Amino acid sequence: MQSFFSLGIRITIVLFTILHFITYFFDSRFFTLILSIFGFGIFTFTILKLHIKHIKMPFGLLVVGLIILVFSGEFVVDGLLNGLIQMRNMIGLLVIVPMISWVLRSEDYIESIMSYAHNFVDTSRKFYLGIISFTQIIAYFLLFGSITMMYQFVNGILKNEHGEPWENYKGTALLRGFSLCG
Repeated sequence: MQSFFSLGIRITIVLFTILHFITYFFDSRFFTLILSIFGFGIFTFTILKLHIKHIKMPFGLLVVGLIILVFSGEFVVDGLLNGLIQMRNMIGLLVIVPMISWVLRSEDYIESIMSYAHNFVDTSRKFYLGIISFTQIIAYFLLFGSITMMYQFVNGILKNEHGEPWENYKGTALLRGFSLCG
């Protein structure tokens, strides 16, 4: 049954993405409605596969949104369909960012740059500045995905360093680098 739900998630995400691009270039009320249905399918298959306890935040946001719709006097179905249409703005985060991340992980781009810069990064301050700079560069095309990718990368470099001061060092460098790119 879990494999059926996994397949359902994959199919609805692919169809949602394809319909997103179709409706982006050719505005059609029918395809927009189908886009909303596939958006709801993504959410439904995710609940069935992962159960509610694993997706508390999205489920909580849905419940709060439905409560707001009920108390505002809006027609709940129209509000739900509009919300699912607005979900199309997440396409970059759901589809494009993982694709770029796959390319960066399959080729040793990051490791090559860091091995080249190894001679220049000989103090903790220079390493901190390097993390911030590289996070800024990657954040322009990976968005939020740059934080987790760079965190895993820095963990690989500093794998022998543990403790709260090191976690603070890594976390602040990554978050400052990301916040400076905006």
